[in-house]
Amino acid sequence: MGKVYTPTYIVQKILDLVGYYHHYENKTILDPACGDGRFLICVAQHIISNYPKEELPARLQNIYGWDLDPEAIENCRHNLNALVKDLHIEVEWNLQTIDTLEQINSDMTFDYIVGNPPYIRIQHLPKLQRDLLRRNFYFCKSGSTDLFIAFFEVASSILSESGICGFITPNTYITSETGKTLRGYFEAEQNLIHITNFGPVMIFEDTSTYSLITVFGKSARSDFKYEKYDEHLECTERYIEFAELDNNNVWH
Repeated sequence: MGKVYTPTYIVQKILDLVGYYHHYENKTILDPACGDGRFLICVAQHIISNYPKEELPARLQNIYGWDLDPEAIENCRHNLNALVKDLHIEVEWNLQTIDTLEQINSDMTFDYIVGNPPYIRIQHLPKLQRDLLRRNFYFCKSGSTDLFIAFFEVASSILSESGICGFITPNTYITSETGKTLRGYFEAEQNLIHITNFGPVMIFEDTSTYSLITVFGKSARSDFKYEKYDEHLECTERYIEFAELDNNNVWH
């Protein structure tokens, strides 16, 4: 099902990059592929650490998790309940067994969307889902697309006007034909905020995925911050102006 569970330090980096740790007052946050709750656990821990007990049930209901796998949702619920067990409070967690791809253009919007979308190449999907991606998702029109590309399109459609999204995905979209339409979207909207390219550094155990963090919002800007790691775990960074990007060509 494309599951790759996210290390805690990556979760915390994404939450920091989207600004959740600094501006989370009464903000809604969604993980659209929550699995057993790696992102939502860190969010809940932060809320629990920063608010009095009597406010927690209401504030923790600002956390939303969606997943196609009912077992994953139950594991997520169990993990979140474990966080509040000793506080002797009950929380009606906003967790749903749901196909995120069907939520594109949903009436719901979120202030933050974070997560690690599933990575599955289109040729490995059932025919019904392949046809759905090609027919309903503009970002999936190019090349041998991947399921994670569709999650970018869903997120862009359900972000609030001031919302910010942060995803950890394969870094292939910056140079592949598959990512051409997604790159074109970022170039046209100029809404990229930050990219961390882990390059040759393998951040997931037991996978050969080369990873990238992408943070974007709704507002146009003149540039975005780019970080790049090398094999020695050294990081270089600079701000890249959108004018530097070359008409939908690959990003070197």
